[in-house]
Amino acid sequence: MQPGGSPPHVAVLAAEMLRARREEILSAWEAAVRGLPGSRELSRAALRDDVPALLDRVAAELAGGGTAGDPGAHGRHRAAQGVEVETVISELSALRGCVVRAWADASVLTVDALAALERALHDAVAAAARAAADARERFFSARARELALLARVSDELAARPELTAQLDRAAELAVPDFADWSAIVLLEPGGKLRRIAVHTADPERRALAREVLERYPIDLQAQRGLGRVLREGETLLVEDADCRFPELVGGTAEGRALLERLAIRSYLAVPLRGPAGVIGAFAFGMSTSGRCFDERSVPIAVELARRAALAIENARLLEAARREARAREQLLAVVSHDLRTPLSAIRMGAHRLRASAASAVPEALGAIADVIQRSAGRMERLIGDLLDVAAVQAGRLTVDPSPRRPGELVREAVESMQSLVRGHGVELDVDAAPDLPLVLADHDRILQVLGNLVSNAVKVTEAGGRIGVRAEPRAAAVRFAVSDTGPGIAPDELERIFEPYRRGAGATYSGTGLGLAIARGIVEAHGGRIGVESAVGAGSTFWFTLPVA
Repeated sequence: MQPGGSPPHVAVLAAEMLRARREEILSAWEAAVRGLPGSRELSRAALRDDVPALLDRVAAELAGGGTAGDPGAHGRHRAAQGVEVETVISELSALRGCVVRAWADASVLTVDALAALERALHDAVAAAARAAADARERFFSARARELALLARVSDELAARPELTAQLDRAAELAVPDFADWSAIVLLEPGGKLRRIAVHTADPERRALAREVLERYPIDLQAQRGLGRVLREGETLLVEDADCRFPELVGGTAEGRALLERLAIRSYLAVPLRGPAGVIGAFAFGMSTSGRCFDERSVPIAVELARRAALAIENARLLEAARREARAREQLLAVVSHDLRTPLSAIRMGAHRLRASAASAVPEALGAIADVIQRSAGRMERLIGDLLDVAAVQAGRLTVDPSPRRPGELVREAVESMQSLVRGHGVELDVDAAPDLPLVLADHDRILQVLGNLVSNAVKVTEAGGRIGVRAEPRAAAVRFAVSDTGPGIAPDELERIFEPYRRGAGATYSGTGLGLAIARGIVEAHGGRIGVESAVGAGSTFWFTLPVA
């Protein structure tokens, strides 16, 4: 006997009808389902795999040929799309209706054959409905876990004031609930990449992941992987059960062996976005758990990335506010100290001038007037520096460039510094060929830059040392350089040497720390670049470029 106790020949007739009219039934079912309320777009899996396989299973069962196939596939897939269980049942009921109408057109079938067909269909529909209900329950459970993960990440980010600790914890929390491993990298100004965190469920694979990132830096020009995510700002989803990225390790055998051991089975990376664009990426991978990412994984990854990006921007805003506060404090210190000294000299000079007026000794009056004049000059220069650095920070520094000879600029700057150089007992070398191309330069501003660099070099160079001032051609530019034989600058100070109020930790001379910040603003306003090359104990070379006229 066949399903439901039907005679074999009756069930076989039903199976033959089902197979003969299979395409007709599927076409009618697709049209019927598209008109059901709440039924979403049918996937290719439903049209090409799930429902055809369901009919084939019913036919095979009726014919006594086994029960190959998965009756619950359609229910699970539709539930994963967010379709309600009741709607899935309606879709499968519509399939039964299409089968019954096809039977009505086949006059050779008996009522017994229809009954056998109905019983087999009922069992298949019930199995699919149960699968849909189970999948829906798992969907809501997974969604609850995802929401709990997002809540934990938000709480942890708020509880940690330091950015690196915040992001490290965010990456850690993603494992293992959302991924088998996770990593965060930041894209810093100038295109420099900084790895913040790498976490895995397996400590051995954590070491492997870190080794891959350290030995094979991310290529921002790569067509796949994190490089493309950082460059294009697009989400990357690789659902493949076995995804290899040989280009990430330069295609080397050693690199491929590392990837084999890392065993990436599925991969998802989303950009971290700030107000000005992409600031990093949050990457997730599956390896040992057997899980794979799919389209449903993307929204939770995007939300994790959004929280991490918000933490980054908040930290940067906080640091900017702290820098502004420090700048204000430093400005007050400069104004209160550096202006008070010449102001006191002027006040004392005025007092002495009044006291000496009765004697009317010209030499005494002249000396007092010189003190007042020098002090007033110091105040004027300091006020000018404060105004210049404020203009640089506000982006309002203006220059009036015109074609100038580099050699003349160098010689004029050096001549104005000769007395200072001789007073410190250092030797000054000048090398600026007369045939250098003209540059676009604001005469007074570039002399201000050269004067500042030479003055700084004199201050750090001991008697008997040497200072060099050079100008040489570069592609579409001329490079000016001032070198010294001073103590040099520590590597950790080089990156911030051009910030306002910044002075070397070992500086033994007085100053406001504004000169280099102003120099950078002037050079950049010309469309040039400025930098420094230095090593402790080997002196320093400050250089800048100006575009050719």
